[in-house]
Amino acid sequence: MRYGVDLSGPGVVHTGISGSDKLTNKASMTVTGSGQAGAAVSIFDDANNNGVRDGAEAVVGTANVGAGGTFSAAV
Repeated sequence: MRYGVDLSGPGVVHTGISGSDKLTNKASMTVTGSGQAGAAVSIFDDANNNGVRDGAEAVVGTANVGAGGTFSAAV
């Protein structure tokens, strides 16, 4: 599965061919971020790499941004 997130952070094992291919062999990971409190976050498999969920691209995780402005989702 390909994720459009920074895979260079601590604890992430990079296994792709290049340092910029955004591939890992981790079976699951936690995606964290920030946003407007109360907003819904959907994390999806961006198969065509266009940054927009189209057609049958699967949602792999969801979260709500908490009162403190952060979210965490296991994918």
